[in-house]
Amino acid sequence: TAEGPKDLCLIDETGNLYDAQAIRGSYTVLEPTDVELPFYKEVAIAPGSNKTHVIEDDSQPMRLSRSDLDSLDINYKDAICAHMIGNSMAEKIEDGSIIAIDRGLTQIVDGEIYAIEHDGMLRIKYLHRMPGNGLRLRSHNSAQYPDEVFRAAQIEEQNIHVLGWVFWWSTLHKRRPPLPFLYPITL
Repeated sequence: TAEGPKDLCLIDETGNLYDAQAIRGSYTVLEPTDVELPFYKEVAIAPGSNKTHVIEDDSQPMRLSRSDLDSLDINYKDAICAHMIGNSMAEKIEDGSIIAIDRGLTQIVDGEIYAIEHDGMLRIKYLHRMPGNGLRLRSHNSAQYPDEVFRAAQIEEQNIHVLGWVFWWSTLHKRRPPLPFLYPITL
């Protein structure tokens, strides 16, 4: 009937057995089918500086299914994660969403979503190639963020480079909906 107490035990890497009920707080269940991806973030180059750069954040790795990466031909060593910053890709990718990036795919396929570093700033955009080695950046929220077009010389001057193709994102709804009634309805 699945009623009654459940005994859940965890085994660490040395073979020690732990009662999961006795452990309060957070713990990670490691599955051999998962891979741990490094997290990257945009940070100020120096305290008080407005200039930023993108660095690895060792404090929060992300786990994804190895089979999902394999199905997309992504080498897990090329995959990284980051947070979406801002609402330029809303309603597709919300502010604060976790994204996964394939650094092995930096060649632009028109209309795909890529992570770029633009003079130290992490940006997520649809990319389109333009004649003369130019580049168009398009936001999903194009009403607030019009297209940006860069000539080849501007790409070099503004230190724009493609970090990789965005192949996965996770979005939480920003708010819990209010209940329309003050009493429960049973069906």
